[in-house]
Amino acid sequence: MKKIIIAFAMVFIGFYLNAQQIEYPIIQPTVKINESPWYGLGRSNIKLGAQYDAVQLAGYYGLLLKTAGGELSLDAKGNVGIGTVVPVSKLHIDYKTNSGQISKNGINSFRHTIANTNVKSYDKGMYSHVGFFSIAPNITDSGYKIGVDASSFSYTNEFKGTLTDNYGIWARAGIFRGTPGAKINNAIAINAQVLDNVIGTTINNIYGVKISTNDYKKSTVINRYDLYAGTAAAKNYFAGKVGVDITSPSGKLDIGRRLGANNGLRLGDYIELNERETINNAGILSFNALIDKNDVSKFKPAWSGSSAASGMVMSMASGGVSDLTFYGYNWGNTSTPKSLNEFTKILHLSTKGNVGIGTTTPDTKLAVNGTIHTKEVKVDLVGWPDYVFANDYTLPTLKEVENHIKENGHLQNIPSAKQVEKNGIKLGEMNKKLLEKVEELTLYTIQQEKDINRLKKQEKRLERQENEIEKLKTLVNQLIQRKK
Repeated sequence: MKKIIIAFAMVFIGFYLNAQQIEYPIIQPTVKINESPWYGLGRSNIKLGAQYDAVQLAGYYGLLLKTAGGELSLDAKGNVGIGTVVPVSKLHIDYKTNSGQISKNGINSFRHTIANTNVKSYDKGMYSHVGFFSIAPNITDSGYKIGVDASSFSYTNEFKGTLTDNYGIWARAGIFRGTPGAKINNAIAINAQVLDNVIGTTINNIYGVKISTNDYKKSTVINRYDLYAGTAAAKNYFAGKVGVDITSPSGKLDIGRRLGANNGLRLGDYIELNERETINNAGILSFNALIDKNDVSKFKPAWSGSSAASGMVMSMASGGVSDLTFYGYNWGNTSTPKSLNEFTKILHLSTKGNVGIGTTTPDTKLAVNGTIHTKEVKVDLVGWPDYVFANDYTLPTLKEVENHIKENGHLQNIPSAKQVEKNGIKLGEMNKKLLEKVEELTLYTIQQEKDINRLKKQEKRLERQENEIEKLKTLVNQLIQRKK
């Protein structure tokens, strides 16, 4: 290594002499550097300074090449220093700037591909595999390793071709070779900033951050975070569309097309937005009832162990039918997965606008399979049976009513028991018919009241007549007695 550095230094000195066209190296035995004689080039008889062009070359258990602008050193341990005479690593770069001076890069590396035909080149500004061969077997390294490939972007106005892949920072981290049992606590890889600076140019795909693993899939990954923001107070901003498991999101948030067990959207511990794989990807929204990964046709509780533990599932009929059904189940102390057939059907909303309670086939706006407990029911009707009281209404005689009952077993215009059992009744229509019968009964009652009053009058007349007859009998008897 020392021979290489010395040769490099001598070549550099030769170039420098040719450029300056001044004397050859002159040894300065009286003025020493690190107790060692040094060779001067250029104006070698004066002290170095920013205003002079000169080079000093000295050796003291190593090699030192010194100019007015800085130093290049190789010490006895094999460390190389740029900008320092005491390097502490294999390559130690120390760049100092004065106050107000524009900052510069410590290292600049430029790679160019020059060709007039299509090529497949791999150019990297900086290629650093830190720790590539440095991890010894059966040890724990508590520090960190950072590997960086440098920035890459077009920098000439003549660029007008096509570049397939262009990476700002390409860092690979993880296990590529090793022994089973090896472990890495944190593996972080980043693709960096993309420039879109020229009007009229095209970039097919832009990735602000892109993280992916290779296709080996042999390591056991305990936790994988492709995108990880570790600051709880951070505000993460996404101006465009976000796709999860989908490269072309169709909305502000698109969680892909491969849902099912453990692939849905979880909100907290108990809420899940997902699709049922066994029923044509029917969408569901569930509360404390998660799709079971071992049997995707069933649901299991996120929490149970109390009599109050219960779950609810809102499910589409299928992926293409948007009828919604609400199911409920009381888990209690069990965590055994259950199918929806074991749940209670609570509410059903059909796309026809019908609502079912306790039924999934509502045939009217509201169908209830069970008992209704309410304080009041309001029914809108047209044709309330006031027509019974009209003068032109034909009131059936009681004899006609009696005959109809004998022949049919029910009142006229009232459905029979068999008809009600088969078809049910319409509450508004039935109330209308019942009121019709009540009004008819009212008319019968009024007529009977009139008949009763008429009979009462006749009864009074008969009573008077009877009294008068009795009086006449008494008078007749008195007359007969007198004649005797």
